[in-house]
Amino acid sequence: MGANKKIGLAIVTYTINYGTYLQAFATQYAIRKLGFDTEIININSVIGDVSKARKKYFIRQLLNFAEVKSYLGIIGSIIQKKINPSFRKYYAKRENAFARFNKEYFHFGPICDSWKGLSEYCRKFDSVVVGSDQLWRPANIAGNFYTLNFVPEEINKVAYATSFGLSEIRQNQKSIATAFLKRIQHLSCREESGAKIIKELTNRDAKVVCDPTLLVSKDDWNSLVPQNKIIQGDYILAYLVGNKKEHREYVRNLAKKMSCKIVGVLHGAGYVNGDEKFVDEYPADIGPFDFLNLIKNAKCVCTDSFHGCVFSIIFEKNLHVFKRFSDSDMMSTNSRVTNLLRRLQLDERLVEDYSKFNLDGIDYASVGKLLDSFRTESRSYLMNSLSMPNA
Repeated sequence: MGANKKIGLAIVTYTINYGTYLQAFATQYAIRKLGFDTEIININSVIGDVSKARKKYFIRQLLNFAEVKSYLGIIGSIIQKKINPSFRKYYAKRENAFARFNKEYFHFGPICDSWKGLSEYCRKFDSVVVGSDQLWRPANIAGNFYTLNFVPEEINKVAYATSFGLSEIRQNQKSIATAFLKRIQHLSCREESGAKIIKELTNRDAKVVCDPTLLVSKDDWNSLVPQNKIIQGDYILAYLVGNKKEHREYVRNLAKKMSCKIVGVLHGAGYVNGDEKFVDEYPADIGPFDFLNLIKNAKCVCTDSFHGCVFSIIFEKNLHVFKRFSDSDMMSTNSRVTNLLRRLQLDERLVEDYSKFNLDGIDYASVGKLLDSFRTESRSYLMNSLSMPNA
């Protein structure tokens, strides 16, 4: 298997977001399960430079309304933590839960003294993997960490299920992206749109693979999730990271139809004003594995989140999926959700008529076969990329 090879991981472990933490954990877990030793490359070595570059990028985008709008939830959270004592207390409990998870489950390398020191440290690795999630969004390309430009030329570099976040790359970043992509020996994406971008920029065929959370089996996730139910009684879990009122109205009406209470995981990707009012319960001290407990024990799940969909499918829940963005939105990330549903033949779970409720059960035996095939293919790609660097 891995024959004691050491793998460096460039993954996100500093954003308080359930999907981000769980896909980072899954990347580490899946690679270790293949028999490799892993270590997370410590971004704190260069975080000052990365933050400065990202801030410069944001300042240049202040007149780009579509991009600014996509960060309003995060900006709202920062403001609310300062002016809203109730939210500050709620969010502090979540931050503590994430801090405990970070300390217990992530294995970090040391903090180096510079980009040069970090680059030298990477020579100890047989391969460096840039993980999944939207690590090639414009701001992250500007930050120049998840591009792996700091990793020495001779070290094998692997992109596993990495996403550009958008369906097209910015014109002013095309030459930068072409250069860093050409340095990465093994390229794979989470979405077809990413493979298309790579083909356009490098004329290389990138493999479309499953999100790392799908590399981990249901049995393995079950072994990690707290066994006791966090919420008693029947409930619908609402995990809505967007702010569309019609999605919340749909959940309310569905709850009445099913005679269930609504449990919310609120402010998942930024503050949404008034969300406390449409749910019956919203537990605060919820870490990543507690989040999975809420999904696993729900009667059904309503979500506009990619990872909300993923884990609902893993735990075989009745699923109601919303588009978080309008199709015309330049910053839309809808494609990652619609691609997943299409791949697993679950298109009918996308809610497009808010007056109709799909209460039919899902044929998870059929979904399981499609998922097993996708998982096997993706695992094989990852194993080959790490075992045969020059293949």
